[in-house]
Amino acid sequence: MTSCLLLLCALVGDPQQPARDIQRRPAVASGTISGTVYADDGKTPLKRSIVRASAAELSRRRTVRTDIEGKFRLADLPAGRYTITASNAQYLTLDYGQRRPFEPGRRIELAAGETLARVDVLLPRAAAIGGVILDDENEPVSQMWVVAARYAFRNGQRRLVSVARGVTNDIGEFRLAGLAPGDYYVMARERDIRVRAFSDEPSGYGTTYYPGTTQFAEAQAIRVTLGQEIVNTSLPVMPSRTAQVSGRVVDETGAPLAVRVSLNDGPGTPLFGGIIGGAVANADGRFSVAGVRPGNYDLLARSESGADGSVSIEVRDADLTGLTLVVGRGATASGRVISASGTPLPVSVDLRAVGPGTGQQSPTARLRPDGSFELGALIGSRVWRTPSIASGWWLKAVMLGDTDLTDQPMTFTRGQRVTGLTVVVDDKPTEISGEVHDEAGHAIGDYTAIVFSEDASRWSPETRFVRADRPDHRGLFRVAGLPPGKYLVAALDYVEEGQWQDTAFLERLRRVATRVTLEAAQKTTIQLSLASLAEREP
Repeated sequence: MTSCLLLLCALVGDPQQPARDIQRRPAVASGTISGTVYADDGKTPLKRSIVRASAAELSRRRTVRTDIEGKFRLADLPAGRYTITASNAQYLTLDYGQRRPFEPGRRIELAAGETLARVDVLLPRAAAIGGVILDDENEPVSQMWVVAARYAFRNGQRRLVSVARGVTNDIGEFRLAGLAPGDYYVMARERDIRVRAFSDEPSGYGTTYYPGTTQFAEAQAIRVTLGQEIVNTSLPVMPSRTAQVSGRVVDETGAPLAVRVSLNDGPGTPLFGGIIGGAVANADGRFSVAGVRPGNYDLLARSESGADGSVSIEVRDADLTGLTLVVGRGATASGRVISASGTPLPVSVDLRAVGPGTGQQSPTARLRPDGSFELGALIGSRVWRTPSIASGWWLKAVMLGDTDLTDQPMTFTRGQRVTGLTVVVDDKPTEISGEVHDEAGHAIGDYTAIVFSEDASRWSPETRFVRADRPDHRGLFRVAGLPPGKYLVAALDYVEEGQWQDTAFLERLRRVATRVTLEAAQKTTIQLSLASLAEREP
């Protein structure tokens, strides 16, 4: 019933008022942030370090390099909440105020025209894993992808994610650098199946995990400490039979298309990433990709007009033939962004259509002078979000006619055209701010504050009802732009990046949290005691 209503609204729509240009409020850029990048001893300056400043008020990140004394200066900055990130070869990349590699850094709260100095960043030495890839005859293998992966939180789930990649050289050697302390799974796979396509040899090297198994359940993690160099890792790889993937590319009417077809890693094997092979369909739309190893893949095709199509496939130990790949245009959505109060919109409104649970994001919708936008190539379930919006603003509502889509996914199908969307942003957000005290009652400046809805049904991916914040340079946290409602607030010494999206973690956190009710546009200040989950384990 809901999908029918959405389609009816999209096709009919409400009468629109004539569009008129709206004034965009530019941010005054007169602030300055300066500091020094040191090694973790706090004494050795790191020259030629790259320092980046990011904030919702910036249309793009600002980047500078440190001088010979490790000093940097970022000038002409608008007021906002900034993340300062520093990087240097052979050192870990860290944010200002980041004590451990897998937690967020601290924010810098910069007022209009303010100058902040001594925003220093300390970088410890990075670890590395090196070694050699050997074949079944103990000979080195060149041109092999090698990946180091670790478990991390992504979209509320703990998943294996790629951290470092490399390619073996002519004598089979690899080096995976820039690693933080932790446990890593090292895996290798043949780099390019297109080479195999021109060979009569029906075998190639599939994915092999350290210490030399094709089954991830049998893989062993390699633990590295701060700055450690492991140089003698030996990973034997075994040849496996390859298959041929073939089929036909057609448009939505069934007519053949002569387009390029690419084979990408599928959702089950995202660690290597990128295009691993492909072919060009002939005039009859027929294509064939040889040398494909067992695994999950996405087969994609795109026409010169911008239409595309994809199909997920699983290759086992036999050829996969007779596939049909339909190419067509994705859905298009259009509408307007308006200010709830009539206040001029901020210069930057980062509006995107996001896939719940997948983290896939559309490009940012480009706003015209009258606030209107159009976004294409939309497929599947999407919610509308503003991942980065100027301080003092929040996403209040997304409407299609009388239907509220603010927290309800829309399902887009090929060729669909949705018009009349109204995205409402507001410059009167709610706000929870405060400080955190230790057991002795002293204010502390290093923690993670988490604010989440009392209603567990609101803990979904891409939710507006769960937020986390690290303290700014003054030791204060601030979470703005939550919808009105009943919330729980807690502060912990350490929370891994993204862990606050894990529903099991939030359920445990509920027991030590403080209750807060937010009315529309309400700003409230609270004091929290540093909580611990360990002491409350059953």
